[in-house]
Amino acid sequence: MTKICKRDMINDKFYSQSLGLFEENIKAFTKKSADMVLESSGWSSSVSQHQIELSEQLKSIIKAQREREIEKMQIIITKATHESIEEIVNSPIYELKATFWQEIRDPYTHELSMVLQNCSQILKNGFKAEELEEIDFLERFEIEIRTFTGDYIRKCFKDINQNLLRRFNSEFKNDRNGAQRNWVSMEEKDIREHWARSKAEIESLFKFFKYIEIPIDIAHKFSETPTPGMDPQEEEETKDADEQIPKYHRSGTTVYGKLLSETDLNKVKDRFNEDAHKELEDALRKHHNLGTGATPLWLYVILVYYAYDDIFRMLANPLLFYPLIFVFSIVAMLYSMGLGPVMIPVAKTSLNMGLRQVGIPF
Repeated sequence: MTKICKRDMINDKFYSQSLGLFEENIKAFTKKSADMVLESSGWSSSVSQHQIELSEQLKSIIKAQREREIEKMQIIITKATHESIEEIVNSPIYELKATFWQEIRDPYTHELSMVLQNCSQILKNGFKAEELEEIDFLERFEIEIRTFTGDYIRKCFKDINQNLLRRFNSEFKNDRNGAQRNWVSMEEKDIREHWARSKAEIESLFKFFKYIEIPIDIAHKFSETPTPGMDPQEEEETKDADEQIPKYHRSGTTVYGKLLSETDLNKVKDRFNEDAHKELEDALRKHHNLGTGATPLWLYVILVYYAYDDIFRMLANPLLFYPLIFVFSIVAMLYSMGLGPVMIPVAKTSLNMGLRQVGIPF
């Protein structure tokens, strides 16, 4: 059996190969016993009895190995499916778009359908599984995968506020082209209106946080069998009649598993409100070009008014006068070369950023 059963591999030809081994051993025993049996010795009946016992033992070994192989197949496929589910779930929850459930549901359904279909084919062709055995395997596998998916999604939602804040900052701080907004050039009213729109767009996602909106009961698609004694045409007519019955919308409580309770959802909302208000305060502070604890502008006006004569006296000092003349000469030369439109905005931006870092308005 070790020839056809590898440790970390699924043998999708187990039935045919094990049947070949069985026939090979029976033929070898028959040939060996035929050479040892003497005529009129009475050994023929004993050999026949031994052959029957050998056949039963081989069948028992094959049956036990078959069960182990099916169990191993479930373990291997389950582990591989877990890794695929993690890849499917991670990205949509990280980006948290309005269609994130659909971005999970579509590839999840396709992946699970393909896995169930492959398992069904292997069970039918590779292990000659009976219908009830196949149905039981597919249902148990799907339940386990659905349970894992639900637990993994709940794990991702434990820190959902970070994803909410990331999505909010993407909407609030960046324009349509992805460039960062200039709060200084915007009016305070526009900033507040844009903040309210961005906040409302993120808050519209909260209604999707109550249930795990993934499909259920996919396995039955691969285990549907005709009703015994029913004509195929009659069965098709029955199916068409069922499709004509009005389908009523069922609530999430009867279709999907629970994701966040009302208490947890309120906690997520409260924390998001705090984070959003902090971002608004930061944007308004940048709009007014004020650092935390910065010196007000009027104080600098008073300082210049009362100290301008001292400032001119200091500039008359050769240690300051000549270096300033040198700098002004370079600036004038660059401006005469036509670099003014480039140099002036760069100088303003650099000076503004430098003063902002030390908390001085500009």
